[in-house]
Amino acid sequence: MSLFAHGALILRRAVSGRLALLPVGCLSLSLAATVFVAPSLALDGSRAELVEGSAGERVYGVNHLADLQGSGELVYDYTLEGDILEEPFKDEVRLKFEESDAEGGFDFDIAVFPKTRTLSVSTTAETINPLLLVFFQRDADFMSRNTGGSPQFFRSRLRDMLAQPAQAEEGTAEVADDEIAVETVSLMPYDDADAASRMPDFAKKLYQISLSPDLPGSVYELSSEVPAMDGSGVRLRETYRFRELVR
Repeated sequence: MSLFAHGALILRRAVSGRLALLPVGCLSLSLAATVFVAPSLALDGSRAELVEGSAGERVYGVNHLADLQGSGELVYDYTLEGDILEEPFKDEVRLKFEESDAEGGFDFDIAVFPKTRTLSVSTTAETINPLLLVFFQRDADFMSRNTGGSPQFFRSRLRDMLAQPAQAEEGTAEVADDEIAVETVSLMPYDDADAASRMPDFAKKLYQISLSPDLPGSVYELSSEVPAMDGSGVRLRETYRFRELVR
């Protein structure tokens, strides 16, 4: 299954080594059994190979969908902003769900950027919020197109980082005037000598995954951030943030 982002804007390294925005005619997104943590971890919810105490265990080691019942729609606000953009791009991602025939599972119809273009995919999930797969797969495609590298390389980097030990930072957030508990896992998969020499623009790229047991679907916010190389600002930030559950 694929999504095609017609006319989407992506971040690409120009010949000068600076970052620029270029139009893309087709940006693919595959959600079919995408794996980021271990070969056994896919939409079926298998967690057999999660490393104890790892970032992956903290992100995927809980049932994100435990509190979902019947049918409804999870809605997330999407923002792409940063110093290299004249103005932010804003839209939303909508995950319409219904309990499937499989016990404990849900059928999802996902609409990405419905306000500005029609991108959709259908899938089934038992425990994992499919927004995580949208987030990681779109990012791997972004990074591939920006650097000329293989999408598999970037998926492997994220998978390897998720297998490393990690602590979750505890905090709070406000959703619809209610304060909720949030745990955030931070990843910097390209912050090493090899990756930094190959793609210095992205060496300090930061991914943050914020989960909350107080929210349906468990995901509060997913973000990635490319800082300026001199630390003076943020060149590009992508954010998915929970807005509401619609029944």
